[in-house]
This record gives sequence, structure tokens and C-alpha cells, in this order.
Amino acid sequence: MKPRPGFRAALGRTLAIAAVTVSACAAPVLACDDPANLVPNCGFDTDLSEWTFSADATAHVPGDGVTAPGCAEVDRHDPSMTFEVFTACVEVDPSTTYKLAIAARVVSGPGPDGCVVSFVEYSGTGCSGFVAEPVLPVLFGASWHPILWSRTTGATTQSAVLRLACNAENDFTVHVDDGEVLPAVFADGFEAGDTTAWSLTVGIG
Repeated sequence: MKPRPGFRAALGRTLAIAAVTVSACAAPVLACDDPANLVPNCGFDTDLSEWTFSADATAHVPGDGVTAPGCAEVDRHDPSMTFEVFTACVEVDPSTTYKLAIAARVVSGPGPDGCVVSFVEYSGTGCSGFVAEPVLPVLFGASWHPILWSRTTGATTQSAVLRLACNAENDFTVHVDDGEVLPAVFADGFEAGDTTAWSLTVGIG
């Protein structure tokens, strides 16, 4: 799977908006083990299967995790000064709202200059036929940061991949955990004024 264009441009906007923490309600709660979660091996319980990486090195870490033991360790890819983490391709419904989530923390080095979480949408059921890639700029530090996001798929979208990508000039290592693609609890885009089921954190810990 080839990374979609626009990553560098999105990072250019990251630092201006991602150094604060925004919360729509209480602290975010990840639900990787929810039976409705479409992401296989969402919590890296025993290995890194069903995920792909563009990185200098990756490893399974059994003793760390945001909600339960087990996570992925990802080292920056030196030639491009970035790394990318991709879930397996999942089948989704068109014009449907999904709750997206992933958690990360810096474990060594100065950390990334900027990151984006994106939802890469495709018109084919096997992640073929690129449709769109909406992105959410984020930053995180040494503490686990659960990142929750709500997206409505396009009218022709049939499959998608959740992606985390980070960039920096200096070497760093990050732990990643609990990827989620879940049908939304409600799909009214918050117009009803009910935000109790959702949270979003973007910040440095």
C-alpha cells in the first residue's frame, strides 16, 4: 500500500493547532475489544499481525499498552524522516459515520515534529480505487494519548485503512496501540447538542 500524497502539507499545519488539548467531554475511553470494532488485532495482544508499517524498525512490546498489555514499537524511518502505521484494510459502508481511534506515546528521542491520523477511503472492497484521505493533525508526548475522531465515509466508499504518520529530523521511537474503526454511537454530527459519548484529545503529555 502506497502512502497517499499530502502528508508534508498536513504536517505544516500541525504545529499551529496541535499543541493544545481539546476535550468535548470526559477523558476519552478506548474500546479496542468492542465486538463491533472492525480492526483485527487492534491491541497487539501477542504480535503485529494484520498491521503494516513504513519504519526503520518495528517490534511487539508485551509489557506496555494504553488499556491492556501489548503494543507496537515503531522507529522512525531514517531515509524519509517519517514513519507510517496502517491497520488492515476494513470493509465499511458508504455515507456512514464511524468512530476512529488510535493511541500513541513517545518512548525515546525528542519525539515527532508533527503527526497526522488519516482515514484512507477506497471505492473497492479490497482497498483499491482511492476516494479520499481526510486527516487530523496531532502531537503527543511521553504519556499515552488516545486520539478519537468521527468521520462520515464518502458516497462511494467501500473500504478503508486507518493510518498514523509522523515526521521529525531527529531519531525517535513511538509506541502505538488500540486501533479502532467502529460504527458511530450516533450519526447526527453533534447537531443535537449531545456530546456525552465522544471525546477528542490532541496535545502533548
